[in-house]
Amino acid sequence: MLHRQGEKLHFERERHEELEEVTKKDKIEFLAISAEERDVLDHFFDESKVKMKSWVAMDREESTMRAYNIKVLPTAVVIDKAGTVIAVTQPGDLTVEDFVQWRLVRA
Repeated sequence: MLHRQGEKLHFERERHEELEEVTKKDKIEFLAISAEERDVLDHFFDESKVKMKSWVAMDREESTMRAYNIKVLPTAVVIDKAGTVIAVTQPGDLTVEDFVQWRLVRA
């Protein structure tokens, strides 16, 4: 969930910003899904100064977690244009090279 503070959050934010920058020409979209209450998310973004360009969707019933069998948060699900799940992993483990290997971006 989105309540981490400090160095790890900063590292993940930098990685996310790098991925957004490299993938924008290929029209890759990032969507964050949270089961947190709106006020918790607002506080998180206000306190952490996170400037995400992606959408944050509210999933209070955790239906997305069940649909993708997600047990640990945060989790990244990579889905291609055809709707095929390419990977289910930790967001901090995603690299630009992964997106090139999956042929989701041009090298």
